[in-house]
Amino acid sequence: MSEKEEQTAGEVTGAEGLTGALYRQLRDRIVRHHIRPGQRLDPRRLADDFKVSAAPVRDAVNRLTGEGLVQHVPSKGYFVRPITVARLIEAYEMIFVMLRHGVEFSRVPFDTEGLQRVPKIATFGDEAPVMTDEAAKQYGSFVEMLFERIAAMAGTDIVRSVIRYYLDQTHYARVHDLLDSEYLGVVVEQMTRLMTSLTAGDRTAALAVMGELLDEKLKRLPSLVNEIERQALERDPLFRARSEED
Repeated sequence: MSEKEEQTAGEVTGAEGLTGALYRQLRDRIVRHHIRPGQRLDPRRLADDFKVSAAPVRDAVNRLTGEGLVQHVPSKGYFVRPITVARLIEAYEMIFVMLRHGVEFSRVPFDTEGLQRVPKIATFGDEAPVMTDEAAKQYGSFVEMLFERIAAMAGTDIVRSVIRYYLDQTHYARVHDLLDSEYLGVVVEQMTRLMTSLTAGDRTAALAVMGELLDEKLKRLPSLVNEIERQALERDPLFRARSEED
C-alpha cells in the first residue's frame, strides 16, 4: 500500500467501529475502481494491508457481498462483481426515478450552491471536447452532485440515500463513458439545459431533459460494458471466467 493508504489503514480502529470503517474504505475503493471488477478479495491479505485481524475484514466483505458489490464464488473466494448491462440498466433507471420524484414532488428549492463551478473541459480548436482521466472524474463528480441536489428537492432522506447508493453503483461506468469526446459534448449540453431549467423552475423542461439523458445512456450501455470488459480482460485473462460464474 501507499504511505497514504497505510496511514488510513491505521485509523480504522477509531470509535466508529473497526468493521464499519473497513467496510467504508473497501466500498469506496470498489466504487472508485481502485479495486477493479473481477478482482479477488483475499480477507487475510487485506487484513495484513490494514494491519488488523481477518475477522472484521471478513465481516466487511460479507456486508459488501450482501449489497451486491462483491460476489462469492464457492471454492474460489470473493471477487468484485463485474459490471453488466442488466445491473447498469437497473441502476440508471432507479437514478432517474429518484430524479423525477425530486422534480415532480419538490418540497425545497433547487440548491445551486457550488454547482456554478463546472469543471473545465480541455478543447483543441474546433474539435470535440477532450477529457483527461482526472477531468472525467471531476466532471463525473459534478454530475453526481447535480443529481443529488435534484433528488434532495423531494425533501426526504430516503430519496437522497437511494440515489446515492445507485450513483455509487454507476460511478465507474459514468466516468469511463465521459472519456468519449463525442458523448461528452452531448452530456455537457444536456447538463447545461437541465441546470437552466431547474434554476428557472421549469419542471416540464427539466423532466424532458432527464428523459433525453436516460434514453441516451441506456442506448450506450451495451457498448460501454463491452469496452470495460475488454479492458478488464487485458489486465486479467481470468476475468471472463469469473464473470460468467456470476
